[in-house]
Amino acid sequence: MDMDKLSLFSDNRIRYLNIILNDEIFEGNFKDLLKGFDELRAITFVSSPKTFFDLSKEFQKIILVLGIEDNDAIRSFDGINPESITDFLNDLDKSTIESIKDQKTEVRYAPLGNTIHSKIFLLRNKKQKRLMVGSANLTQNALSDNSQFEDILVYDEEYNPKIISIFEKRFEYIYSRTIDFIPERYKNSKEAVISFASAEDNIELIKELAEKNKLVGISSEVLEKITIPNFEAQSVNIDIEHRKAKISKKIFDEITKKTKNGLIFLPKDQIEKKKSAFIDLMEHKKDKEEGDARAGITYNPADGLLYLSDKTIYSKKIEDKNEIAFFLDKIEKFIEAYRIFTIGTEEEKFETQIRVFEAILYTFVSPFIWELRKMYVDEKQSEALRADIPIFLLIAGKTQTGKTHILEFLKVMLGHKFYIFDKEVKPQNIKAYLESKEVFPLLIDEVSKQYFSSTSDISYKGEEFVKTMVNYLKDTHPCVIATTNNKFGVGSQVVRRIYYLEMKVSFDMKKREEMDDYHAEIIGDLNNNFFRDFLYRMATKLNQGYNVSHDFLKIGREIFKEYFDETGKRIPDWFNRSVLDDYMTKSRNIWKMLYDTKKDGFKVKGKEIYVDTRKVFGEDHYEKENAKNFLPSSIIKEDSVVLILDREGFFHFIEYKEKIIEKLKRVINK
Repeated sequence: MDMDKLSLFSDNRIRYLNIILNDEIFEGNFKDLLKGFDELRAITFVSSPKTFFDLSKEFQKIILVLGIEDNDAIRSFDGINPESITDFLNDLDKSTIESIKDQKTEVRYAPLGNTIHSKIFLLRNKKQKRLMVGSANLTQNALSDNSQFEDILVYDEEYNPKIISIFEKRFEYIYSRTIDFIPERYKNSKEAVISFASAEDNIELIKELAEKNKLVGISSEVLEKITIPNFEAQSVNIDIEHRKAKISKKIFDEITKKTKNGLIFLPKDQIEKKKSAFIDLMEHKKDKEEGDARAGITYNPADGLLYLSDKTIYSKKIEDKNEIAFFLDKIEKFIEAYRIFTIGTEEEKFETQIRVFEAILYTFVSPFIWELRKMYVDEKQSEALRADIPIFLLIAGKTQTGKTHILEFLKVMLGHKFYIFDKEVKPQNIKAYLESKEVFPLLIDEVSKQYFSSTSDISYKGEEFVKTMVNYLKDTHPCVIATTNNKFGVGSQVVRRIYYLEMKVSFDMKKREEMDDYHAEIIGDLNNNFFRDFLYRMATKLNQGYNVSHDFLKIGREIFKEYFDETGKRIPDWFNRSVLDDYMTKSRNIWKMLYDTKKDGFKVKGKEIYVDTRKVFGEDHYEKENAKNFLPSSIIKEDSVVLILDREGFFHFIEYKEKIIEKLKRVINK
């Protein structure tokens, strides 16, 4: 975490973060408050373990007691769900893991039935002690002085020894009623982290977690009252955490039983007898039954590589340059088909070739899209930027534009280890896939427009679902690569979360037989070796540290350049250097045409444009609503009985320059 960015107060900014040091306003940098101390004892909510431990790197000893945020009762179940614990540990770097194993870092949490909302930070060295207490957790949002009002009181022992003593005793009191969050089996492991816990590992871990909660002495009355809040009717924004919480509650139900003296935890031997129930829970058997037949390709944070479910390495380097050249030739020939067998101008064919390569590139990068999103947020210190890297790729175009051919080619290049849907897929299944930890992409042919554009509150499709998935998926997850027709249209809040590519030309059906033979020859002897090498190279680059830019596919472009350089091949003209913005271009062209052909429906009045929707769209309500989806929300000033647009914004959007005579008429009319 770049703490230099955590400026507390600066000119022309609202003072969100208010720090009082020894009864005086502190106007320095938060980092300055930590300097000179070698031990940190903290009670705080932690949204990102990595961010917390990056912030506390300089301390030789750390005790972290995990708290929860307001109205976040589901977090109180994290301590009995192996998935939550491994997620926490997998967010840590190797040095932090080693610090935990060396007992220099300790992490604790409240037992079931208890929650901790305190925010206490105690710093000390051989000569000095410091207390920080207030409303702020030690999180990026709380300390970035950005839109969240927080207050922190800071006292040094020499200034106020009594308050230091009071909170030291308070910390020890809370600490004594907490449980060690790090399982003993993890501390004693030779690996940096156990990222591929088997069903047997998870059952052993559940036994340990049940025993810890049992030993802390939770009363039967408290156990009886433990419930998971019912979120079914609430916002989908909490649905991902809710899924975890439901698993935790099921685990809780399995490891406890009712007796005449109330609810108690089961002993280890009785938990062992319920092995099959835990296997179903931890392997998400229900999700598998819904059709997820992909190979288990998951990320291992210990080395940054991808592994199969049997723990063998999937990422694998190609040693023979001739083999790399073979695959490059195949890709070039496939893309060349969109010039040889299509109808259109040379410019349109060239634009299509660029988009075919972008689709291939996105698919190859997609198993690490989740990590690029995470790195981007950490680099820029803004959670809002997570949505700037989309987890959906849409390949749009009318019939016979070769969209399905792209999916078929990718299917072979990636080794048939994932789904390609040739019929309508259930949105519920897509949601389950996105929430899984497997990272292989999902290919869907002809996804329904309503999947992205529905405005209903259904938790597995529509605008809110897409925004939720892109904004809130933070752990490892797959991406969706789908095709759709060129009538696709969604609101601006959704489209910025999708990478949209529109095919420009159609295949010449008179050349169908020749084209099919050409395609069959390309894919006939392909396999997934090239894809596995690409993932190996990408993992290597990410492990060495990588700065993510606005062009989130830049790392993939760099790898392909390496391929061309190593094999002595010329970089093709269709090799694109930056991300595309086809949806904006499409939107601009739609409204530019409407304005040019139906100008009498647009009345300019001062700084506004009044759109007569009947003159522009007739009685076609669908066409009107669909066209509005192509307008940036910032341009629309009112959309009720009439549609009113911001004049300057609209003209800038359609790249229209008012003529002098038009400006004069407007001034005269005004």
